[in-house]
Amino acid sequence: MLRILQVSDTHLSRTHPLFQFNFEVTLREIETLQPDLVVYTGDLALNGPDNPDDVQFAHEQIARTSCPYFALPGNHDVGLVPFGGHSEQLVTEERLATFVAAFGNDRFVTDMGDWRLVGLNSQLIGSGLSAEEDQMTWLTDALACDSKVAVFMHYPAFLQTAEDEDVSHYALSSEPRRQLLEAFAAAGNVQLVGSGHLHQSRSLLHAGICFEWAPSSAFVIPGNILDTFGGRQATGMLLHELSDAGISTQHLEPALMMNIDLRNWSKASPHGYYQVVKQPWMIGDLQPKIAA
Repeated sequence: MLRILQVSDTHLSRTHPLFQFNFEVTLREIETLQPDLVVYTGDLALNGPDNPDDVQFAHEQIARTSCPYFALPGNHDVGLVPFGGHSEQLVTEERLATFVAAFGNDRFVTDMGDWRLVGLNSQLIGSGLSAEEDQMTWLTDALACDSKVAVFMHYPAFLQTAEDEDVSHYALSSEPRRQLLEAFAAAGNVQLVGSGHLHQSRSLLHAGICFEWAPSSAFVIPGNILDTFGGRQATGMLLHELSDAGISTQHLEPALMMNIDLRNWSKASPHGYYQVVKQPWMIGDLQPKIAA
């Protein structure tokens, strides 16, 4: 049996260490569990698109992981997939290059026992960048095997059903989602898809594939549209146990991990995230300087 720990949405920053305590708890939990592999499914940095040092710091911290690991990018690492004219922090070649320079790659494939584990860069899916087509070709080759396959990425494929309309940046857009699910169906061996992004855990079954949403290890955002998705909003991580008998997934909540509630960020206009990450934040100074 393989034990894969999925950690997501750590939101790490050298200058704005808002969630460092929860990451320290995460590292201690990893030392205790000693899984066969840890997969970090994106949003490793707090503000990677506009602050490349956040990406570098996230790598420095994740490199402290006490067992083998892979790390994938999310929108807070390399930028958002274009949607409906939105233009804030879009994914670019430059931002992708910054992530790859720090982490070595933005996707992975590895064989462990009877399983093949595949990690995708979800921020390419629907991006229109040249690397998007390259990744789909790579994925087809990665799925061409006799093993059972578990796939990991940041964005979830869908929210309710595979026929969902486009849902802004909450999940993949309908057309690239269709192409991805068709690739899974053609391969016929994908058993698990683990994603992050929504800061809540939830299990869905579609076409014989278990779709698992991982919670954030950093914070939760109750009180908005996320409440309608039907997931469990609590900080933590997922432990996937993969065996011949099937897949078992648990939502783990370490005893000291804080449920930091950031619903107020959604009340601010422009969104509180864009305001907070731009504030000067002096390490060692108990009074953050609030910019005018």
